Amino acid sequence: MWIATCSGGVFVVKRDKMLSGDGMNIEADCNYYTREAHHPIPYAGVMGITITHNGDIWAAADNYIYGFSRNSFALPDRPTVIKSQ
Repeated sequence: MWIATCSGGVFVVKRDKMLSGDGMNIEADCNYYTREAHHPIPYAGVMGITITHNGDIWAAADNYIYGFSRNSFALPDRPTVIKSQ
């Protein structure tokens, strides 16, 4: 599950973790955020996420677009970052 947040970046939670959790609190597998050492992004105010026909994830932020390829099993340390106007 990919979750866009207005001030917390992009959270990713794997399906099997959600299904095996206690239903109350589930820790994200990854958080793409401005202050993250392992998964930094330039701007944390992500306003929306969309998925393409081939499974890639694109997230829109203020003046940035982030791209996450679904071709690899591992989550990328850094997404593709496109500066927009």
